[in-house]
Amino acid sequence: MRILMRAQMQHDKAFAPDDVLLKNLMGGNIGNWLYQYSLFRALMIDENTVIDIFNPTKQTVDEEFIEKVNSDYDVFVLPLANAFKLSFINEMKSLTKLLNGLKIPCVVPGVGIQAKNGVNFSEKYEYIDESKEFIKAILKKSNMIGVRGEATGEFFKSLGFKEEKDFTVIGCPSLYTFGMHLPEVKPLSYSENSKLLFSSKVEHENKNIAAVLKSFTEQHPNYCYAPQRLQDMLTCFYGNDYRIKSNKKPKERFFDPDKAVIFTSPTQWINFTRENIDFSVGTRIHGNVAAVLGGVPSFIMATDQRVSELAGYHNIACVPVTSVTPETKLTDIMEKYDFSLVHKGHRERFNHFVDFLEKNDLKTVYSADRSVERVYFDSVLESLELSDNLYAFGAVSTEEKLNRVQRAASFYADKAINAQNKLDAEKEKNAETVKNLKAALADAESKKGWKGLFK
Repeated sequence: MRILMRAQMQHDKAFAPDDVLLKNLMGGNIGNWLYQYSLFRALMIDENTVIDIFNPTKQTVDEEFIEKVNSDYDVFVLPLANAFKLSFINEMKSLTKLLNGLKIPCVVPGVGIQAKNGVNFSEKYEYIDESKEFIKAILKKSNMIGVRGEATGEFFKSLGFKEEKDFTVIGCPSLYTFGMHLPEVKPLSYSENSKLLFSSKVEHENKNIAAVLKSFTEQHPNYCYAPQRLQDMLTCFYGNDYRIKSNKKPKERFFDPDKAVIFTSPTQWINFTRENIDFSVGTRIHGNVAAVLGGVPSFIMATDQRVSELAGYHNIACVPVTSVTPETKLTDIMEKYDFSLVHKGHRERFNHFVDFLEKNDLKTVYSADRSVERVYFDSVLESLELSDNLYAFGAVSTEEKLNRVQRAASFYADKAINAQNKLDAEKEKNAETVKNLKAALADAESKKGWKGLFK
C-alpha cells in the first residue's frame, strides 16, 4: 500500500531539532503533529506500507504533480484541523484542484470549522462557495467525510450535506493514537510539589485569558509550559524569532521564559507529560490531548467552537474561557471535575472511527484485531534516535546559547543568500526576456515597413 498524506513531517523518521524548528516541519503549530502521528501509527501496517507526505504550502499543484500522485499512490489521506476558515481559502482551492484531478480515493479522517462559541450557522460566511466545492470534490473520491464534532456537523448541514450519508462525527484521530487503549488517568493528589503543564500562547491578545494564566502561574510556581506555535518555539529555543517580524506591539508574557519545554516530535511530547506532569491546563486543545495520551488529568479553557466541540465529544474537562476569572483557584477546578471521564465511551468512539475508515476502504492495523496494543509503527519508532526534550534559551549554558544563536543566524543567512541569488537570476532572466521582446518588436516593425513597399 502506498499512501500520500497531507502532513508537515515524516513521522517514521527522526529529525534534528534545528531542522524541525528552522524549517517549520509543523505547519506553524505542533498541534498538527498529533492527529498525523496517530494516522501514521494506524495506517503503517507493515514494512510494505509506504506513507509519503504532501505539504500544499511547499508543493505546487499542477498537472504534472497530479499525474504523479495518480501513478505513484493508492490513496490520498487528508487529515485536517480547522480548515473551514478565511485564512485557509487559498489552500482549500489548491486541494480542490488536486482532488478534482485525482483518479485514486481520498479519505478525510477529521476536519473542523473555526467559529466562535454559540455561532449561528445560518449566517453567511465568506468561504461558503469554496467550502461547498471542496466538500463536493472530496465526496467524489470518498464514501464519507469524518468531521471533528457536532458544530462542524451543523456547518455541513447548513450547506445541504446529510449526516451519516455525506459525513459522520468522529472526533480527532489524535485521541485514537493508542487505539482503544487510552492510558489510565493518573490519580489527582495535588500538593505544592505537583508539576503543572500550561498549554497556551506565550503572549495572549485576550486580556482575560492573560490575566487568568498569570494568576495560575502565581498560584502554582512549580510549572512548565509547552509553546506550540512556531513563533513562540523559535523565541523560546533561540532567544528570539529571527524571522522578519510584523509591527505588532508586544503583549504581556505571563510565563517565566526559562520554564519552556520545546518538543520536536510527538513521542517526546507524550512521554514528557507521562513522566513529569501531574496536571495540564490551558487553551490549546492538542496541548491537552498530548497530556491525555500521557495519562495526565487535563482541563481546557475553550476559546472557540473548534476547541469546545472536540473536548465535548471526547469528554475532556472543558469550560468556556469566559467562565474562568483571575480569582479562580486551580485547586477548586481539580476538586470539581472528574478527569477520568475521557474513558467514558472511548471504545465506542474508537470503533466508530475504525468503522468510518473501513467504510472508505482504508485498511488499518486494527482491521484484523481492534484490541491490538503493540503495532508495527512502534518498532519503527524504537529504531529512531530522537532528541531529548529541549529546554528554554534562558535555562541552558552560555555555550549552548551561543551555539543556538550561531546555528539560527547561519540558517537565515543562507536562506537570505539563496533568496537573493534567486532574485538576481529572475532579474537576469527578465532582462534577457525584455531584450528579446525589444528585438522581436524591432524585427516586426522592420518587416511592416517592407510590406508597405508592395501595397
